[in-house]
Amino acid sequence: MTNGRKSALTNLSLAGVGAAVGGMLRFAIGHWVLTRWPVHFMLPTLFVNVMGSFLVGAAWAWLHRGQAAPWAAPLFVSGFLGGFTTFSALSLEVFRLWEEGRTGLAIAYGLGSPVLGLLACALGFFLVRAVG
Repeated sequence: MTNGRKSALTNLSLAGVGAAVGGMLRFAIGHWVLTRWPVHFMLPTLFVNVMGSFLVGAAWAWLHRGQAAPWAAPLFVSGFLGGFTTFSALSLEVFRLWEEGRTGLAIAYGLGSPVLGLLACALGFFLVRAVG
């Protein structure tokens, strides 16, 4: 196995482990939030998305100080935060576009992703329901 393949496999494994832990924590926090405030099913998602967006901003700043180990990004950003909430990835990508001065693209992407996601969700739902 070449060094590049070994590195890619290592990063893939790190992302997988991080995603598993992030997904389990998302489930646990969702359960915890609903047992404390059982007002609505979407409260845990809002809680996790906001927390994940905060954490991805903090992680991005930490990683770009130049002192983070090379395994930190695949484990924490792609893995853990990706498993915890993909909304954090959207938040980071929109922020990066805005920070680069690509404001129009940031707005289009930030608004377009949820709208297209909602339309795709509805399409999938109605197609499966129509098939029976």
